[in-house]
Amino acid sequence: MDFEGASNNMKAFLTHYYSMFEANREALAGFFDGNSIFTFESDVLLGQQNIIKHLIGLPFKTVKFIPSTVDTHPTIYNGYFTTVVGQLKTDDDPPHGFAQSFHVKVDGQNPIILNSVFRLNIHNG
Repeated sequence: MDFEGASNNMKAFLTHYYSMFEANREALAGFFDGNSIFTFESDVLLGQQNIIKHLIGLPFKTVKFIPSTVDTHPTIYNGYFTTVVGQLKTDDDPPHGFAQSFHVKVDGQNPIILNSVFRLNIHNG
C-alpha cells in the first residue's frame, strides 16, 4: 500500500475542499452523491442535497480552516480514510479546535466523500 501517495493525494484534496468550503459551500456538491453520509456535530445527513442544504444554512458568513495534522490510510477500492485536526475561525469568533474524518473514494478523477464526521473541540465542563 502506498501510504505516502495516499497522504499526498488527500492533502491536495483537503486543500481544495476547505478552500471551496470557505469561498462557496454550494460548490461542494460535486464531492457528495446520493449515498453520502455526513455527520455535522449531532446532525446526521444523508445524500448530497441534504448535506449541501445544511452546509449552506450554517449561521456564519466567513470561515477559515487551519488544519494542523492530517492522517491518511489508503483503503480498498481506490479510497482513503483520513482524520484532520486543526483550528476553525468563523466571523469574529475566537478560533476553535475541530476534528473531521473522511472516507473518500476516487471514481476516475473525481473524489466522492462517502462518509464524513465533523466535530468542534468544545468542552462543556
